[in-house]
Order: sequence, then C-alpha cells, then structure tokens
Amino acid sequence: LQNRFPTDNQLRARGMALVSVCGLCGLFEESSKHLFLTCDFARSLWIWLQHVLNLPLDVSSMISLFLILNKG
Repeated sequence: LQNRFPTDNQLRARGMALVSVCGLCGLFEESSKHLFLTCDFARSLWIWLQHVLNLPLDVSSMISLFLILNKG
C-alpha cells in the first residue's frame, strides 16, 4: 500500500491544510493503517469477512493485508 491512498495524513503531508479524522469512526487520525486495521469499523469488517469466507485472516499488519489482497 506504501502510503499511496489519499488519506488525510497523506494529504496533510503533501501540504493540504485540513484536520485529519477517520471518516468511518470519527475518533482517530485517518491513515492507511487506521482505515484498514485499527478502526473499529475495519476490524468488524475483517471479522465478518473471516466468518463469511471461512478463512483465518491475519490482518495484524499492513504486510499481511497486502498479501491477502494480492492472493485474490
């Protein structure tokens, strides 16, 4: 993922003036890690996918997430 998503923290790093807040939970700074791994909404989605697909998913890091996405 290499910080290529236009998350709030990436846009701020590129000079945009904005307050960074997750659009899903509204609690924490929006970053790729938060959006895909640590946001309560994302965690719930991963748990749901794990049950639907009947697969053990390890999404504890961006690397494991990248590997999961590239297998499909």
